[in-house]
Parts: sequence; C-alpha cells; structure tokens
Amino acid sequence: MKKVLKGAVTLMVICFIICAGFAVLSAQAAEDGTTAANAINLNEGVYHTKKWTYSNYKLGCYNKIVIGEKGLMTFSMFKPFSDAGEIESLDFVLYNTDGEVVWAADTYDQIESFNDSFVYRIGLTSGTYYMYLDPFFYIAKDSDGMETRYKFDFEACDNWETENNNTLADATKIKVGKLYNGVYGEESFDYTYADCYAVSLSKGAAYVINFENFSQMSEADFGLYDAKGNEIQLPEAKIEGKTAKWDIAVKESGTYYLVLDNYGNESGISYKIGVFVAKEQEFAFDKAVSGIKATQTASSVTLSWNKLSQATGYRVYQYSSSKKKYVQVASVKTNTFKKTGLKAGTTYKFKIRAYKKLSDGTVIWAEDSAVFTTATKCKAPKLTVAKNYTNSPKVKLEWNEVTGATGYQVYYATSKNGTYKKIALKNADDDSVVKAFSSSASGKKIYFKVRAYKKVSGKIIYGDFSALKSAVLH
Repeated sequence: MKKVLKGAVTLMVICFIICAGFAVLSAQAAEDGTTAANAINLNEGVYHTKKWTYSNYKLGCYNKIVIGEKGLMTFSMFKPFSDAGEIESLDFVLYNTDGEVVWAADTYDQIESFNDSFVYRIGLTSGTYYMYLDPFFYIAKDSDGMETRYKFDFEACDNWETENNNTLADATKIKVGKLYNGVYGEESFDYTYADCYAVSLSKGAAYVINFENFSQMSEADFGLYDAKGNEIQLPEAKIEGKTAKWDIAVKESGTYYLVLDNYGNESGISYKIGVFVAKEQEFAFDKAVSGIKATQTASSVTLSWNKLSQATGYRVYQYSSSKKKYVQVASVKTNTFKKTGLKAGTTYKFKIRAYKKLSDGTVIWAEDSAVFTTATKCKAPKLTVAKNYTNSPKVKLEWNEVTGATGYQVYYATSKNGTYKKIALKNADDDSVVKAFSSSASGKKIYFKVRAYKKVSGKIIYGDFSALKSAVLH
C-alpha cells in the first residue's frame, strides 16, 4: 500500500488558484470547494463535514462566509483521526471578494491529540469572505479517506482589531479610553503581517498607551507614527506585570498610528491595546451593576438596580431571539428603565452596563451585569360558572388558557369585598375546578375570581385577576 504525503501549498500557488477562482465565478468545477467559484457556503454555527479522498487530497478547500456586521469570527476545526491518518497541521487563508489576503496562518505540530481542534479568532468588518483550508496529512490510495468537521461562529462587537490592518491605510480605528483585542504574529508562508491602529489625539493632552501581554512578544517591534508615517520617539516603557505603558503627548492634533510589527516566528499570542487620557488611569469601576429588580404589567417591564458610585449613566441591553444576541434598548442617567410594547406572559432577558464620562469626553465602562431574566404578567383569564348543581351546594368553574401561564389560582369569598380563600387545584395548569361547600352554605351567594401566574428563574409573577363571577348555592 503506497502512501502519499500532502504538504503545505506555497503562497504563490494559492494566490494563483484563488485569483483564477474569483475571475471565473460562473465556472463549474469537479468538486464543491475546489475553487473560489464553487466555494462551500458555510452557515454560522453549523458544522460542515468535508470528505478528503485520494482523488481530491491534492486540492485545498474553499468556503464562503457572509458577515452581516462588524465583529469577531471564531473558526473551529476538529482534528480528525482515521485508519488513513490524522491532520498534523493546517494552512488557513482568508480572502475578500477581490482575492486579497485578509488573514492567514499556518500551524505545525500545535495539536497534541486527535481530540484537539484548530481555533482561530479574527476580527472582521461586514462583507463576503472566502476561506481556504489546506490540511497536511497522510492518505492512502486504497483507503476510505478522511473527514474534517469545521464551523464558524460570529459575535457582533467593536473591541477587536479588524483584519486586514497591516498597513496604515487599513489601520483599525480605535477610540481613546477603550482596550481592543488583537492577535499577534498572524503569519503564513514566510509572509509577516503588522497590526496597525489609528487613533485621534489632541494637542496638549497627556495620554498613556496600555499594551497588555506585550512582555510575551520577545521579537515584536512597537512604534507610534504621525499621519505622514513619521515615527515618534517613545519614552522607555513602564512595565507592570505583563503590561507595558508609555506616557505620550503630541505636538499637533490629528490621527496617529500604533504599529506592531512581527519580525520573528512567534504567532497566535493574544493581547489588548488602547490609548487612555492620563487622568483616566486614576479611575476604574470595581464592580458591575447588581441588585436588578423588576415590576411588571402585561405589556411592560420596569427595571431598577443599585446605583454605582460615580456612574454617569447606564446602557440597557435586551436579548433578541431573532438576532441571537443582546442589543441596546436604552441609555439612561438614572438607575431605572421601563421597557414597553412587550407581549403578555413572555420571558425576557436583560443586561445593564454602567459608564462614566470624563470631562474630555472619554468614556470608561464597567463590566456587564449578570443576565437578569424576568417576564411580563399573563393576561387575566375569563372565568365562567360552567355549572351550578341543583341538588347540592356545589359549583363547577371554567376559564380559558392564557398564553405563557405556568399555572392558575382560583379564589372564593362569601361577599364581594370579603376575604378570599384559595381553591386547591389537582394540577397547577388545570382550566377547570369543582368546588363543593357544606350544606350550611345553601342559599348563599358566593363570589369567584381566577388569575394566571408565570414562574421564571425561581420567582412567581402573578397576573391580574379575572372579573368576578357569582353563584347562589342550592
């Protein structure tokens, strides 16, 4: 049995193939994914299985993904194992629709067991991208081949570097007062990429550059540049643990660039970088919003929470089931917010985040609160006296089922404004009950009412009572 070795493809060959694929998008190919023209369409969060056989092992695989907004893409590939062999490394290249490399990496001997995965986290803007995968493995001519399973997930956010940002013209735009996530040393086929960030600075202001995990990058070159690309001499860095800090001031207001060059072979190191007003370093929230409570109606939820010292305001986020993420629904100055226009008997999730705005416009954010789950009240059921028995003091009550209800409670009293007692139900979600009274109650008028309730996160939310119904017992 002869075995064939599949190796990494050079950048020149890949670029030739990808450009050809973009040039003939209407063309057909022998197998899906063999060119960009017939790239496999990947859906977010869904694993795709690719079968590799002796006939197709020499070709890499193209995949098409569509990103709807700016955020973080996480790509995961399971390392397969079969009688034919297992993946040892992976060439990964991400292209835009013009065939330009947006992000690339090659891995080798980084997977310790066949249960491990390749995982890449890449910040992207909205658009269509083509993902090229070229695994390195052994495959036998007379084997059944191998399969790889991979997927991409996406999270909308604005705190990641946006690839491709290896030139000043493509630099990721950042704001003063916020840390941004990056991955150092994206490297493929002997080509090295820089990470560039553009930030607007004001003349006369004192700033601090914060670079978390910089100490782990022994072969990195970091610098500050003006709008013309001239390097500005940085002072000696202050090292605090794994974080490096530089105190800076600029002579003119305008756009400046933070540039991280990778000249070595290090890759895949995560870091955070940001520029802060110097006085901002004196303040940071030490906790997130807590103590969230809610009051409800059938169409609204009013939230309240503990105030955070020195907070300027709060952002309120609600989970959107259609978008599968939390979206901002309000920005308020006080520690209360009312959300209206909601559906009765429905569960809702919220998060709250405090912020402080400095006099120079810089905004400092606290961490998100824990998720708070609540629900609107159920609508009031319609109660009917289904039967008033003629031969005994007994009444059958019925009511309609209410959307979202966990159960119901029925009450009775001997006077309209008297003390009401609860009637026990065999099952909490029953929609009828028969109540018998003692013979001494014959001839008396009894009043009844019912309400629905919903149980959410261990709390019971009671709906409004129905209109009163009465019956004279026989």
